Amino acid sequence: MVPESFHFEQVFPTTGLAPAAREALKNTAYFVLHALSRHKLSPYHLEKIEAKGFHRLSAKLLKSICGDQYKVVLDRLKEVGAVEEAPDGYQAGVRSRGFRLSRAMDMSVSIPRELAGQVRTRYQKHLVEQEKANQDSLASLTHLTKWFDSPELTINVEQAHNFIEPGPCQNPSDDCQARRWRPRSRQPSPAVSRSDSATKSAR
Repeated sequence: MVPESFHFEQVFPTTGLAPAAREALKNTAYFVLHALSRHKLSPYHLEKIEAKGFHRLSAKLLKSICGDQYKVVLDRLKEVGAVEEAPDGYQAGVRSRGFRLSRAMDMSVSIPRELAGQVRTRYQKHLVEQEKANQDSLASLTHLTKWFDSPELTINVEQAHNFIEPGPCQNPSDDCQARRWRPRSRQPSPAVSRSDSATKSAR
């Protein structure tokens, strides 16, 4: 997803560039802008940018996908006022450089832009490797995840749903309260029951 107000030809001078170099530069710009638009698609990234103010971009990841031209793209986007950089900068082992869309760019509607060429190929490879890393991470938690495939773990979906979010009766004649799960109430002890009976008899 890329801000609709971004037009590559208006921002990047490409006179004299070979077609392949021009396409690589355009796809790098799309990749960077997509990375800075994540908060529009993900509540997780929205919460992070609201708390920190900027997206932290990994130089290692950018270089592995876009090559060194990601630096040219970021510099140009800052120069034209499309992107702003965090003032705290890079600190080895602590934080990556932070960037965000300018206010005008952030207010623009995001539209899909399809990646192509080497940027697309490298990004797809990164996604596959990331998925494998996630699966490997889960594999180390088999002492927990084994229960999800075990016949010993069963869930009454209807009761669970009604307990979390009980809905209105579909049929007015239904006894909704009887169908909803409730903690079992404690029964009165026999001594209390006998006392109640004695009281009634005395009356």
